Amino acid sequence: MLVNLVISEFYIHEKYAGDDKKYHDDVAVLKVNKEFVISIDVRPVCVDWDNMFENFDFIDGTDGTAVGWSYTPTEANLDEKLREVIMTYSPRSVCLEHFPEDFVQDYFGSDKFCARHRNKKTTTCKGASGGGLYFLSDNKQYYIRGIVSITARFEGMCSPNTYSLYTKIENYKYVVVLAASSNYQSYENIFIYIYHFAIT
Repeated sequence: MLVNLVISEFYIHEKYAGDDKKYHDDVAVLKVNKEFVISIDVRPVCVDWDNMFENFDFIDGTDGTAVGWSYTPTEANLDEKLREVIMTYSPRSVCLEHFPEDFVQDYFGSDKFCARHRNKKTTTCKGASGGGLYFLSDNKQYYIRGIVSITARFEGMCSPNTYSLYTKIENYKYVVVLAASSNYQSYENIFIYIYHFAIT
């Protein structure tokens, strides 16, 4: 089901400065012109603002789900089919072993965490802009914990062995609150979008 909504306003994080600051704080809130209509195709997702499930979700080997349109690791063109991929959370110590040193220094800030495909068959790649990473918590609800931010690329392509970085949603509650306070009475018309740039 195709949903057409007009972006009427957007709120960019005040410290975001693109590549000048290596895409740290790469978060914005978009306001659309009308409410989303909840249906079988359009569903809300929870946000764990109080970090009640962080110890559960952020354990080495915990699986999350990412969906979106993206370049596949073996193709040069943007995929037109909506895809789902299971990404496994990895602790920072493990991720550091798989990223180039300069990539870590530039992009792996405190606002990021990383994940990989369990079987190293695919990864989130360029074109997955703003896609969420969702975890099923012990209360049987899906929570968005991260947004696709940056993926290191090798020889100009995404590799199935590549670990990806995600921006931690919980760090940006105040951004949503500030956006909601401008002509809003609730969060119903707000969703999070992260500007994404794959590194070439």
